[in-house]
Amino acid sequence: MFDTVIIGGGAAGLSAALVLGRCVRRVLVFDDGRYRNTSSKSLHCFMGSDGVAPSALLKRARSQLARYDTVSTMRERVSKVEMGPAHFLVEREGHHPVMGQTVLVATGVVDELPKIPGLAPLFGTSVHVCPYCDG
Repeated sequence: MFDTVIIGGGAAGLSAALVLGRCVRRVLVFDDGRYRNTSSKSLHCFMGSDGVAPSALLKRARSQLARYDTVSTMRERVSKVEMGPAHFLVEREGHHPVMGQTVLVATGVVDELPKIPGLAPLFGTSVHVCPYCDG
């Protein structure tokens, strides 16, 4: 039984896990490894990390979380969340469900690109969502 199950292992989910871990809460973070900024070379306008590669930021966050014994992560995808009589059941694809008192969904945003030929390979390198963050 976890105090909180976090669905999403990007910046928002890891930040929430850090706060809860510092509060000595039992936390499980599910991270399916898909991130909005995967193709970006660096991120900007994030204090203390301006110009850092998104993968480096996540690596740094995971290493900081490792100090908290009450925080665990799983590289798995959540397939279903159900409210039971006293807790949530969070199902993983092909595994038994885990139980949590609360569930925090931090899955972020998915960009749906217009169907313009040649656009997808340029996304995150010379085509950007935000000129301030990754442009």
